Amino acid sequence: MTATPHKGDPDNFCLFLSLLDKDVYGDVKSLEEAMTRQEAPFYLRRLKEALVSFPDPETSEVKALFTRRNVKTVPFEISEEEFDLYDSLTQYVESQSIRAAREDSARARAVGFTMAMLQRRFASSIYAVRRTLERMKEKRERILADPEKYRQEQISRRLPDDFDELPDDEKQEIIAEHKDTLDFLAGDGKDGRPLGKLREWGLSLTQIHGGMKIGDRDSPGTRIYAEREFRENAQILIATEAAGEGINLQFCWLMIN
Repeated sequence: MTATPHKGDPDNFCLFLSLLDKDVYGDVKSLEEAMTRQEAPFYLRRLKEALVSFPDPETSEVKALFTRRNVKTVPFEISEEEFDLYDSLTQYVESQSIRAAREDSARARAVGFTMAMLQRRFASSIYAVRRTLERMKEKRERILADPEKYRQEQISRRLPDDFDELPDDEKQEIIAEHKDTLDFLAGDGKDGRPLGKLREWGLSLTQIHGGMKIGDRDSPGTRIYAEREFRENAQILIATEAAGEGINLQFCWLMIN
């Protein structure tokens, strides 16, 4: 029995089944035939939309296990100033990307990564891309002021060889995750952070980001604790992608992505 997804890849699914029995679905063709018939002697597939609770012993009532999701795409219009910024940023990204593509070097690849990041930040919020541009400006000013000092700082900040194996909190201490859009919406106005727009509107909220440990329901400042806050007290949860790891948000009735 497994809930492991196979991403719709028949080859990988065959390999997965071979761990149980090497003779089951020995080739992709037999697997595809079984999927077409929607029946097979060795497995029973259930989509989560079809899963229900056991019948109530008194009423025989069954309930769906998962909340029904209704997805909407809400159109919006950007202002003339926002469009001018988008147009200028797009031209800058395109010109820099073309220049970087002419080189086959680490520097060119870094430039390409930076250009992609700028576009992602613009898609996140105007505040996020503005903060990124401000940091880029400050960095270049430091380089121009003292190139050798900047080079030595970069050498001293080299990531350790075991960086990928480090716990999340140690990774965050090394790279400082940028969560500008989260701060724009939910910032507390302290330590250089803005006062978040949702706080200005008087809404109660909590947040989850990559710098927080998983924790538990009774440990403030952790992801599980923030989940509990959202369920019991807060009107809104503001979160980065970190909320997709080990957090149960089935009770949430409206999600904006």
